[in-house]
Amino acid sequence: MTKVMVIAGEHSGDLHGAGLASALFSKCPGLEVFGAGGARMASAGVEVLVDMTADAVVGVTEVMKDLKKFMNAFSLLKAELKARRPDAVVLIDFPDFNIRMGRVAKALGIPVIYYISPQVWAWRSWRVRGIAQIVDKMLVIFDFEEELYRRVGVDVSFVGHPLLDVVDSDGSNGALRERMGISEGEVLVGLLPGSRKKELSRLLPTMLSAAEKLHAMRPETRFAVSCAPGVSYDMLKEMCEGSSVRPTIVADDTYGLMRSSKVIMVASGTATLEAAIIGTPMVVLYRVSPVTWCLFIRLMNVSDYSLVNIVGGRRVVPELIQWEVQPHLVAEESLRLLEPERQEEMRSELAKVRMKLGEPGASDRAAEEILALIGDKRTLETAKGRS
Repeated sequence: MTKVMVIAGEHSGDLHGAGLASALFSKCPGLEVFGAGGARMASAGVEVLVDMTADAVVGVTEVMKDLKKFMNAFSLLKAELKARRPDAVVLIDFPDFNIRMGRVAKALGIPVIYYISPQVWAWRSWRVRGIAQIVDKMLVIFDFEEELYRRVGVDVSFVGHPLLDVVDSDGSNGALRERMGISEGEVLVGLLPGSRKKELSRLLPTMLSAAEKLHAMRPETRFAVSCAPGVSYDMLKEMCEGSSVRPTIVADDTYGLMRSSKVIMVASGTATLEAAIIGTPMVVLYRVSPVTWCLFIRLMNVSDYSLVNIVGGRRVVPELIQWEVQPHLVAEESLRLLEPERQEEMRSELAKVRMKLGEPGASDRAAEEILALIGDKRTLETAKGRS
């Protein structure tokens, strides 16, 4: 039986891992897929041995607090890797953990495929040569990454961005507005503070304060907060109770909220690309602990932090970073984006970003590359056995 180990460690990795697993199963019935992931990968048929998505963290100090959990997960997966000897190991982003796991697989002679590259072009660029030493195939989701790996001798293919197969960009936005009782003359502003507890605590209070300031300037505005998968609805409700704008909490309909909103305030990350695909104007916020920031800023290679701006190659959306995450600044940027001319301009720029993400079908193309590599490996082993 063909066996593949897949390792994802965050909610976005779990999402893309599930899409990849579904594509692998459809192309290779009877395939055994196991490893690390979350609820989505489990639903897709992956044997999830360890879930590292439940308490996903970002930042140096945050990771250190969960170091024991990661060490235990690494030991378990390493033991399974040695015991099961899969035909290939597929690493999905999550670099600090996955690069180490890749070294183990490489030492065992197991092919290593990296799907969704670490953001080496953004920070800690020296990692690219270390990655080159362990991967047999790199599958990238941004077109500019292809040349980066080709320069250091990596067998690399651009497969496109898997979000294009996930994001519902053509659905109706009327249902959510109707449920919220929003009249034709009212404007909806969405608040998307992220899926991690630390993100919520650092960003949601600022977003709510910004919403209050924005409402004072534009009384026709209404507000809704996205409850991301894995976030406690009750916790979110408690955090919103003191706000004078009384935001509606929207669970399990992030894309509906994006489509229905004139503007969103959004945590930097995957959600910004989802909003770009839908075409929703946005203000991007990013804030980590002061210690993490002091270490992080020295390692950066880019002037823009938002994925939308990086893919666009210019400042497409406003981004407020670390000390700039202040209620009055968020409110001011949101107010500018409510102007019709700015709305039209940004939607046009977001459409260009969407075009740079490639064509739908990334999971299928990635699955084909993985199965081709496994087939090539077996052909080579058979040839060696006959010689």
